[in-house]
Amino acid sequence: NNLLEKRCLHQDGSSIWTEISVAPVRDSAGVLQHFVAQVQDVTKERNAHLALQDSETRFRGLFELSPIGICLNDFETGSFLAVNEALATATGYAREDLLRLSYWELTPKEYQPQEQLQLESLKSIGRYGPYFKEYIRKDGIRYPVRLHGMLMRDHGGRQVIWSLIEDITESQRIERMKTEFVSTVSHELRTPLTSISGALSLIVGGVLGEVPAEMKEMLEIAASSSQRLGSLVDDLLDLNKLLYAKLQIHLENIDLFTLLEEIVAGMAGYADLYEVGISRTGDQKVEIVADPSRFSQVVTNLLSNACKHSMPGQVVELRHEASANGFVVVSVIDQGTGIPNEFRSRVFHRFAQADSSDSRAEGGTGLGLAICKELVESMNGVIGYESEVGKGSHFWFRVPQVGGPRLLRSGPELHILHVEDDRDFSHVLSTQLEKRATVVNASTLSEANSLLRQGVFDLVLLDLGLPDGHGENLWETLHVTQPELPFIIVSGHEVPNVLACRVAAVVEKNGSTQKRILQLITSIFSQTENVP
Repeated sequence: NNLLEKRCLHQDGSSIWTEISVAPVRDSAGVLQHFVAQVQDVTKERNAHLALQDSETRFRGLFELSPIGICLNDFETGSFLAVNEALATATGYAREDLLRLSYWELTPKEYQPQEQLQLESLKSIGRYGPYFKEYIRKDGIRYPVRLHGMLMRDHGGRQVIWSLIEDITESQRIERMKTEFVSTVSHELRTPLTSISGALSLIVGGVLGEVPAEMKEMLEIAASSSQRLGSLVDDLLDLNKLLYAKLQIHLENIDLFTLLEEIVAGMAGYADLYEVGISRTGDQKVEIVADPSRFSQVVTNLLSNACKHSMPGQVVELRHEASANGFVVVSVIDQGTGIPNEFRSRVFHRFAQADSSDSRAEGGTGLGLAICKELVESMNGVIGYESEVGKGSHFWFRVPQVGGPRLLRSGPELHILHVEDDRDFSHVLSTQLEKRATVVNASTLSEANSLLRQGVFDLVLLDLGLPDGHGENLWETLHVTQPELPFIIVSGHEVPNVLACRVAAVVEKNGSTQKRILQLITSIFSQTENVP
């Protein structure tokens, strides 16, 4: 028998792959009479094989050419099974030498507790990182790396870890240079700017004599510009200090009502420039624990942003309300332009602005919200926002009341928010989890946002199809300021790939949903004291 693979033309004109087997037919005397050929269409099998070869070729090319280290490790022993040239170069080892080692031999001993946490993450959710640590080069010198990876099984069923290992030595060096540059320039600018601003104020104010009208207008522009430049320098210095924990935060008991009254009075002139009003709601006489000057800085920045993005005649609302668990939530609400969808993930980033063009309507450095986030967190608080394009934005933050937070839990159980519009399903799940967790239900995005502003949760179970919007919007705004809060998507809808890759887990609604959620909760919180 002979086997031949051949490309042929089908009767409809298409090209197909065939497998032809040919066998001779002989008579009783052994004389060859003829041949019998069997033709089989193997186009699908052949195309699948070619696609697999093509995929392997592309992967091998990416593996070898990647500037970031890539490796495959045995899950049980940590031994390197495959490494690319980038990792070998960074560590100083030849490939064959590196394959005789494990990542334990490259990791300083003090990182072992963190390594165990990453291994637990692999066991529970199948991936780990981003994770920062150091590797030890062949010459004994340490260098910083950023790692993340995933757990898989090879063709033999063995558990293996694929990891991306990025040498961040250069990026850290550049970050230090940038920080030192900002600090130096800011300090060097502050002294002359103070002199310039002071001198211009004296001239414009007529202290040194009457100024001609045509000259006064130009001097006022110069004075205003010097003040803006001074504000930029202050922001740069504040941010630099916050990032390196050099800004002093002095926490004390504050009468919130009185402080907000002072802030609103101080903002009246600024609001008038934009023909916007500021209203206050929430007359509770409450005391908070915060730094009064830094608290004022946060509220003032949020109010100024709201005024800038409101239309003339609109009113910005400043609201405060005490929550049941020992926090006070302060909100700044406007009816302005809202935050564009593509900008939401960068709202609290440094130098980030929704409109970064030279022609944008309003000025600013893009540092205000980044500073607000750092200041609020320095005062043991949390900041967040809700927004809808064309309808306005709601920025909020919460800080502790005097007396400290009172967690909404009576025992060691978890506190879970279940965002689900099917009340029956939520009730069944809550009953199933009642020995492990306190479950609070929200049937809409609006209700969920209200609960998240006022409460502290360990986990969010999130449905995607909700009456007032898509559940992804909730995750998108919350993970920016509370990235440590895990989300489990529990939905019968299709989950976007970007979202599925960034949440703790995705669970499809079916007969085993409750059982699967219980398993995930046990896995996610197995290393915490919250699980009884």
